[in-house]
Amino acid sequence: MPTAMVSKGYHWHCQIEEMPQGWSFPEKSFLDGSFFEPSSGRRIPEDVSMTLNSAIKSGKRLGIACSGGADSVFLVLLIYSEFIHLRQSLNLCHFNHKLRGRESNLDERYVKELSKYLKIPFHRGTALTHGKSDEGTLRNLRLNFFRDAGAQLGFSLLAMGHHADDVAETLLWRLPRASTVSGLIAPKTIDYQNDLTVVRPLLKFSREDIRSTLQKNNFPWREDKSNFSDKYLRNRIRNWVVPAWKEALDRDLLKGISKTRELLEQDSNALEIYAIEAFKQCLKGTSIRIDEFNSFPIATRRRILRLWVTSTSDKKISFGGKESNLLQQIHEGKLRTPCLSKELRITLKNGLLYLSENKRNARVIPLTSLPPSQELHLPNGKKLSSTFLFLDERKLREVQDKQVDQTKDAYIQLSKSILFVRSRKAGDRFQKLGSKGNKKVSEIMIDLKWKNNKKEETPVILTTDMEIVWIPGLAPSEKFKITAQSNQVIRLTYT
Repeated sequence: MPTAMVSKGYHWHCQIEEMPQGWSFPEKSFLDGSFFEPSSGRRIPEDVSMTLNSAIKSGKRLGIACSGGADSVFLVLLIYSEFIHLRQSLNLCHFNHKLRGRESNLDERYVKELSKYLKIPFHRGTALTHGKSDEGTLRNLRLNFFRDAGAQLGFSLLAMGHHADDVAETLLWRLPRASTVSGLIAPKTIDYQNDLTVVRPLLKFSREDIRSTLQKNNFPWREDKSNFSDKYLRNRIRNWVVPAWKEALDRDLLKGISKTRELLEQDSNALEIYAIEAFKQCLKGTSIRIDEFNSFPIATRRRILRLWVTSTSDKKISFGGKESNLLQQIHEGKLRTPCLSKELRITLKNGLLYLSENKRNARVIPLTSLPPSQELHLPNGKKLSSTFLFLDERKLREVQDKQVDQTKDAYIQLSKSILFVRSRKAGDRFQKLGSKGNKKVSEIMIDLKWKNNKKEETPVILTTDMEIVWIPGLAPSEKFKITAQSNQVIRLTYT
């Protein structure tokens, strides 16, 4: 049976279903052996093979990220062919960003048919709103979907189709951005990301290897035309810089860069082990001793700082260009920019570094889905629930006659039960029940003389179109009020 849920700005759905055959796949007999003939040492990295074989022995499930493009299709076929005993444990995962209209939907349909062809369960995520379309935002949406899919379906291993050309492109993309070694060794063959381990079996395969093998076996794939646009820097590197680099060299570019990445990763791993020991020496409780910290080389201090922040707080943080300035300020003993992010700040006192949450943002609510018939526990310790129900005439009359306090227990008329929650934002506007027009939420809160902490921690409940339906402490939205004709309604409770 299909199942579905909503989370973090996308719709999540899993199913195995019959689809009209729109692509012609060859007979599966070519997958009974190894369908890929290695050339120039192009093989699955040893650590990835060991991880996948270990998964077979322990009965673990494996998710495979598949866009429908040549790289991910080759990845699916390679794993299906080389790891026969994993076939019953595979999950095909596809995320539809809905950015290319019909083409995006055809990508999704292709992956569905591929899953049917191989008899592998198919799972998809669909972006609810477009919003930002930069590479980082889109990548985070996909990763959130893969993590949620893994949690729901029981897999903690995810295979992704990055290949040798991706390694070269990433290196060129990051070099001008003043990247550290950690940035230059991406993408890794195995990447441990808390509750999800990403494996990349194709890092020794070239784009040419992948496409020529699929063509040789008459296996179709989907082509994303946006990959040929020079609008994006990544595409310009892929389509112009890397080909020119290959032509100019007297050796195998991808093989050389792949080996360089491996050597850098080995150095990075050694430095990380050293930094962990140094970090232990610097610790005093949950604080850092300044004198001890400043005695280490700057590369070690950089890693100590990251280890300290990630081990002390569960808040995600991107240091960006702040890291070097912060290290310099700590070395001088003067913190001019103590805030690491909206949530975290560093303070220096009596020779110690302290990490704490910014009080103003300690209870801020990020954009979160509000599943129907479930309680959502908020940072301020309160609970918010959404219930889909039928109103009888008596209850309907009580609500309309204002016998129910809808500032605490709101009833709204909404065709979809999908809702989202977040803290207020600058520019939010709301038309509460009975008012003639909308008004800035900030002005409404000022009129009610709400204190700053109440303004920050009170949830704002929204539709999938990001329209505000209710703010606890206020009456629900005039637009979504129940009427005499209302039957099915949503009850929102804040306790």
